[in-house]
Amino acid sequence: MANTTGYVDIGDVIGPAAQAAGDPGMGGVGASRYPSFLQMGLEKLSFDIPWDKRTLTVERPDDRIIQLPGKITGCDNIWGYRGDACNPSWSGNIILKENYSHGGERGYFANDHWLNFNDAVYGSVGWLEPWNLYYGGIRDGKLYLSPQCCAFFFIRIEYVGIGVDNFCPGEPFRIPFFAREALTDFVTWKALEHRIYTEGKEQLFTGRYRDKQKELFGPGGTWAQALARWGGMDWKDMQDVALINTGIGRGA
Repeated sequence: MANTTGYVDIGDVIGPAAQAAGDPGMGGVGASRYPSFLQMGLEKLSFDIPWDKRTLTVERPDDRIIQLPGKITGCDNIWGYRGDACNPSWSGNIILKENYSHGGERGYFANDHWLNFNDAVYGSVGWLEPWNLYYGGIRDGKLYLSPQCCAFFFIRIEYVGIGVDNFCPGEPFRIPFFAREALTDFVTWKALEHRIYTEGKEQLFTGRYRDKQKELFGPGGTWAQALARWGGMDWKDMQDVALINTGIGRGA
């Protein structure tokens, strides 16, 4: 079986991409721009398939409002716990509620705030809510937690990231083996686009740019092949990719 859960080094993508863009020394485009193009490709990849699972663990703030990572393409699970992350003494799942938000006090707004009956999970009357009903809501890039979540000392958020983001600036690129060719073509494509507009050599680079675009996004192109490879993984492989990228135990 193919090594679908492996990863390649950033140089294995950027080097060939610069060569294909006619910029082996990276002087035409600029060495700093190639990682930026790769980051764009990783971001698009995470939107197209949920491969880049990550976790954020924070101490529960007094106002119960948590700023989420700047670039996040989805939130899978939210947990609250006491004790150590590797050996929690007590934990509970936090349910996401539509349009839930508050200003740090006990009052709040939610889509169902005026429908307080026949809704055991999303009940909105504070004094009728079960003490162990933990919920929250995501709005404007922030996670708002219900008053019951004060029982937790720490909050653990499982989300889909983009490989590298502004929340973990020192984090290394994780380039999945199954998408290596697609990401190389993506970086080449963006580099050619850059050369067209900055060097004014439209006649020289436009044809190569369009050809690379077809190779990348056309029918049967490398991007479609990468998505097909992901779709062809068995359940265990997908779980392995998620666990590797979650980085359980290394912190966020």
